Amino acid sequence: MLYMSYDISSRAAGVLLDMAPDRRVIEAIEKSIRKSPEVTSFHKLKARYSGNRLFVDVHLRFDPAKSIDETHALGHRVKVQIIEDSPIVEEVNIHLEPEPALGGYIQDDKTRKA
Repeated sequence: MLYMSYDISSRAAGVLLDMAPDRRVIEAIEKSIRKSPEVTSFHKLKARYSGNRLFVDVHLRFDPAKSIDETHALGHRVKVQIIEDSPIVEEVNIHLEPEPALGGYIQDDKTRKA
């Protein structure tokens, strides 16, 4: 009985304290992102539960030759895809970055290639 009390309490505390999802959930989100061929790469994928809903934060990289409008639309499409594929996702925050390997922003020294 003591074990059952501990098990129930620890699961409830995890949900109340913004628990991280298991690896399968993260892999499903990664799969959703990879459906968009315009995303050249992504990083800093974070997800957390608040109650029974999931909140996602991710940095997407794209071709720096794309316009602001194109990249904004790309971010919106990826957000919608993640939510459609994972109904438990409540909110997706997407940070858009030009791909450094394609001549974009260099994060380390905060300069642009000429």
